[in-house]
Amino acid sequence: MNRGTPWELFRSIGLWGRGGLFSALIITALLSPSNLVTVALAAPPGLSDTYQKMVEADPYDAYALRRLLEVNKAPGSLNRLLVQYTDRVKARPDDRVAWALVGHLLRASDQPVKAVGAFGELSRLTPTDPRPQKAIAQVWRQARRWEPMVRAYDAALALVRKREAKIALYEEAIEAALEAERSEEALRWITAYRAVDDKRVSIAMSCADLLTRFGKTQEAIGAWRQAEEHKRAQLADQVVIWRHLGSLLEESGQVEEAEVVWRRAIKSTPASHWSRPLFIEGLARVHRRTDRLPELVEELKARARQEPALRGPLAGIYEELGQPEAALRWLKEALKVSRRDASLHERRIEILRRRDDLPALDAAYRELIRAAPREARYGLDYAEELFRRGHVSRGLKGLDRVTRASRRDPGVWQRAISMMITYARGASVARIREGFGRLIQLEPREPAHHIGLGEHLWESGDPEGAKRAWRKLRKLGRASGAGELLYAEVLADHRLHEEARAAFEAALVAGPENVACLEAAARWYAAQAAASDREQAMELWLRLLELGRDAKTNPRAAARRHGARKQLLLLWKKSGVLNVRLKELASRTAGAKPDLSAGLLLSHLRLHLGRIEEAQRGVADLAKRFPDHLELLHLQVDLAVKAQELPTAIALLQKIATLDASGASDALHQAAQLAKAIEDHETALELMESALTLRPEDPRGQARVGELRLGLGDRERAASAWREALRMNPRDDDLRLKLAGLYRDLADTVREERLLVELVQDGSSGGHVQRAGRRLLNLAASTDRLSVIERVLRPLALAQGRRAPVHRRLLVDLYLKQAQALSWELARTPDTQAHLDKLGSRALEVLLAALQGTDAALRARALEVLRLTRPVGAVPALARILEHGDGMSRLHAAVILGFIGSESSAEPLIRALDDTRPLREVGPAVRSLRELQYNVIWSLGRVGGTAAREKLLALTGAEHATHHPMVALALAHYPHADTVRVLSQLAGRQGSRTRQAALWALAHMDRDEAVPPLAQALRSTLAGEAEIALWALGRSTSEAARRVLFDAFVTGVGPAPHLLVRVLASRASGAAPPARFQPYTRLIDLNQLRLGSGAPDPAALISATVLSAQWVDTRESSEAFLQRLDQRYLRAGRVEDRQLARHALGALTGRPGLSLPETWRLTGLTKEERAEWALRLAGRLRPILERSLVPGPQTPESRRAIALLAHLLAAEPDSGLQIALHEALDRALGGAEGAALAELWRSAARLKGTLLERLVKTHGPAERPTAYESGSAGALVAFAAAAGRCSSAQAEGALEPLLRSPSTRVRIAAVQSVSADHPGLVDPLTDLLEDPSVEVARQAAQALGRLGGPKAARALLVIETSGDPRSLLDRSLP
Repeated sequence: MNRGTPWELFRSIGLWGRGGLFSALIITALLSPSNLVTVALAAPPGLSDTYQKMVEADPYDAYALRRLLEVNKAPGSLNRLLVQYTDRVKARPDDRVAWALVGHLLRASDQPVKAVGAFGELSRLTPTDPRPQKAIAQVWRQARRWEPMVRAYDAALALVRKREAKIALYEEAIEAALEAERSEEALRWITAYRAVDDKRVSIAMSCADLLTRFGKTQEAIGAWRQAEEHKRAQLADQVVIWRHLGSLLEESGQVEEAEVVWRRAIKSTPASHWSRPLFIEGLARVHRRTDRLPELVEELKARARQEPALRGPLAGIYEELGQPEAALRWLKEALKVSRRDASLHERRIEILRRRDDLPALDAAYRELIRAAPREARYGLDYAEELFRRGHVSRGLKGLDRVTRASRRDPGVWQRAISMMITYARGASVARIREGFGRLIQLEPREPAHHIGLGEHLWESGDPEGAKRAWRKLRKLGRASGAGELLYAEVLADHRLHEEARAAFEAALVAGPENVACLEAAARWYAAQAAASDREQAMELWLRLLELGRDAKTNPRAAARRHGARKQLLLLWKKSGVLNVRLKELASRTAGAKPDLSAGLLLSHLRLHLGRIEEAQRGVADLAKRFPDHLELLHLQVDLAVKAQELPTAIALLQKIATLDASGASDALHQAAQLAKAIEDHETALELMESALTLRPEDPRGQARVGELRLGLGDRERAASAWREALRMNPRDDDLRLKLAGLYRDLADTVREERLLVELVQDGSSGGHVQRAGRRLLNLAASTDRLSVIERVLRPLALAQGRRAPVHRRLLVDLYLKQAQALSWELARTPDTQAHLDKLGSRALEVLLAALQGTDAALRARALEVLRLTRPVGAVPALARILEHGDGMSRLHAAVILGFIGSESSAEPLIRALDDTRPLREVGPAVRSLRELQYNVIWSLGRVGGTAAREKLLALTGAEHATHHPMVALALAHYPHADTVRVLSQLAGRQGSRTRQAALWALAHMDRDEAVPPLAQALRSTLAGEAEIALWALGRSTSEAARRVLFDAFVTGVGPAPHLLVRVLASRASGAAPPARFQPYTRLIDLNQLRLGSGAPDPAALISATVLSAQWVDTRESSEAFLQRLDQRYLRAGRVEDRQLARHALGALTGRPGLSLPETWRLTGLTKEERAEWALRLAGRLRPILERSLVPGPQTPESRRAIALLAHLLAAEPDSGLQIALHEALDRALGGAEGAALAELWRSAARLKGTLLERLVKTHGPAERPTAYESGSAGALVAFAAAAGRCSSAQAEGALEPLLRSPSTRVRIAAVQSVSADHPGLVDPLTDLLEDPSVEVARQAAQALGRLGGPKAARALLVIETSGDPRSLLDRSLP
């Protein structure tokens, strides 16, 4: 028996000894071939041994264990350790330390099941030690196996005895439960955690903090309140509690309670306490969100005299409210007690800069410089401000002061020189030269200073001085010839050819083997016109080819030689000597002793020229003489690849790997890529794994193995290889993105999300963070975890880190996704508005930060979120944008203020209306300014309040005639007597766009005094006016408006009769008017009543209003209206009247409250007209039905459409029309599924005969089985009822499969549809007598009773006498 078998292994460790069977099984698993991978590379022995000793002394020392894994991060090292400790447990099954280390190593190797087995054995050996169970819990947590994790934590908690250890374990367990969203276990452990020591406030705070971090907002609020009430809470504890509690209350929308907390915190802390500004800012946020900042200003003003710490925040609020004078006044007061607070000075300077107050700005800068004399940047900022404003002499003096104070700071001198060159080159030539001299004294070996000085002298007209400055570069290079080369390149850049030639020659003498010198000189000589220079360039490229040539080529040297050969080829071509040189090389290669160097060059040149066969023959000849020359072998590989002889190239690369140990791994990788190119994935994988055995620590190699496994379709092992590569190089962001994509393909959303979150948090570049963030947002949107990702992004976006702008963009995008989803939901669920309000409040801080940045696209998205969420706290920030923002932002801000609809917006909107500055960034100045004014007027119509209404009324004067159309529309929101009077006056202006807008606005008033001007306009012959008046009267609920409409209907006076009929039909429908007329909110986008675009299109207004509106008229029923239509129009005999009547009938179709049987009683319709109308109706209903095919609940409109078509089929006696209608229904329902088919069968209750049988045959489950799989059983239930009314044979064929349906509802419906005409269903009904459902069995018995006959009677008799309890439920024997 071999020692390698499990039996020998059991014997070697003693199967019935101390270790027991479980130990043997564990060791067998650990020693499986997948775990016994032997590799050559080990961890650094010194460090590894040190940490091994530390871990063996304490197997649970987290630091030592982490360091041991880090120093053994190569895959071979971990497996070496695993084998070492597995051998120890094999020899000594009761070795607790070895079992612990085996578990840790298996966990690190991502083998959770085996790791749990090892820790389980350790727990058996140490039954009172909680640490093995804790380790098991951690393994399951890492593997996201929540059920066993909870059990393991419970087992560990039951064993732990020490109080501090129990506290730490409870915190870890609670955090794990919250991560797993196991609220029940988390709350159970929190309760037990608090009971450990109810006298310690820190425990209560820890519980609250855990709930906060995992988004359990309401539970966290309760926990923080309990912590606040703890009798031992000190001020330091309370400060932390108030901060968290107030912020959580704000985030959850409990603004009033948050204000109570902030006020309690302010009251309970001393005025000088460090936390006081935080609490004041919290109070300001609450007032901002409730649009009460002016109230807070008055409150803080009363206290700021006694509490100087309040003056700075008070100034900030004034600035936010757009009151810079007050902000400056309070900043001045704050500086009286905090003179050295640079942030206060900087805020003051920023306000003064926006106000363009240069004298005050000068004074502010001087005070700042006195307050912070050691900060040179303030002096430099002041000097640059002076330069920008054209005060050159003062700016130079300022620079003099700064540079004198910071003589030894190179950064100060560099910025000063840059400003002088930019703003004052002509006035400060000597100063610039002096500055460069000082820079050179401070950093004499910095080439940029010498180059900059020379450049300045050159531009100043002193070429000799420039050359002297550049000449000093010759002594600065570290490598041989480097300084000479730098000097030569500067001369060449300035076209000093002779001096450059001498400098290049000197560089080549100083650095004859300096690759950079050779390459730069060769390129310069090649660019010259003289033939001798080209000869020199050729010589230099040849020297480069020979330089560094050895058998063990490296990639950089190979690339350099490749470039040299290409340049040499171009020069030979340009000089006309290419063929001559090729012949020379060929002659040197021929003969018994070929010149290898010439042969290599010749073959490479032939390769460049595309002469592949010649190159291959030449190389083959050379290979006979030099069979193992590496460069020659590499050239053979290139030629084989070029000739598409990839198997040959692979074999050559394998040979290279055997000859060149240092380059073997790269050669095998290249061979693997070629094998992959010919789709030989198995060979590619073998080659790649061979390369990994040579260099197992190579993360790129592991990544390539993953790519190959992915090409083979083994996605799981590809993911494993990529994980291993990331373990070696965790900063490979490209690979992290690829692995996340692979997790997406594997539907492993948990790992995908975790990896993307890590990338977002610590990505090495903004691009990677942005890409990962976008994918994370899409993933979170699909998994409904946007709120979880918000908790990840929010602290990153509000921090001051390097990636904060990227995180802010992602968070704004997240808020935009949430806001759009809630807005779409709002149309169906009005309660969604509360969620939108909370989102706007929660997102406000980030959105305001985005608005203050320079990213125009981000500002646009933030403004869109504000438009959708409409947080009132954004009003001050939007007001600032409206005053100081760029053109497009001002346009958006004006509209959003209208959407928010706060009265506090009136003042900034009025100021913007009086601001005549052009918006040059948007378009033509006049047009863009007028567009802004129209937006402002529109918003004034929505914000409400006396100030806005009075401003709008003031704009109705003759001097504002261009604004009158939009002013009239805006006044529609102010139904006051004086507003109606003004609108009536505007409506009296014949033939103007203002008249149309005024009529439109009067319609929204719905006041009796608005009817006379509307009635008068109804008789207008001007384009569009009568139509607008008609629509306006139609939406009015007054009796006077109704009388005007019916008078027009009877007399025929007014607009086109068909429009009048539409309006009256809408009134007759009996629907309630909408609470708010929505099309007005869209007028800002219609471009119908502004910017000189002409009269509004009546069809556009009607389509946006009349056809979508609903009215009430309880005095005129639909039947009476139809009778009048019949008498007045259908029987009149005039062609145009009959056409109108048919149009009216089409408009009435589908209106609620109008029944089809009434329409068929219209005696004025001929058979042909009735047929035409029915077919037109079918065509109109088709798109409604097609829209209803979208998965989801059926709308009333689609249900009504199906019912109408089914009714037409039943009511129309003409067989030809029936066929046409049936075809229309077939086309409309061709792709119907589920609910749509159920509605069809319910609506077909009146059908019978061939009509019904054709429907059953065409749309039944036998013909369209997949259509019935998408919905519930409702479609089959409805079909069963319809199928039962078919002929005997068709009914039996349709019902029999339904009697065997897995759905109880369907079986019952099918049984109930059985009648005496279906004798062929006795057998399936008999089978149903034993159905598991009592109701199905009872119904089957009844159906057999209905069928009668001997066979049915026998079946019932058997049930009667069988003793089956169900037979007692019904006596169905005939």
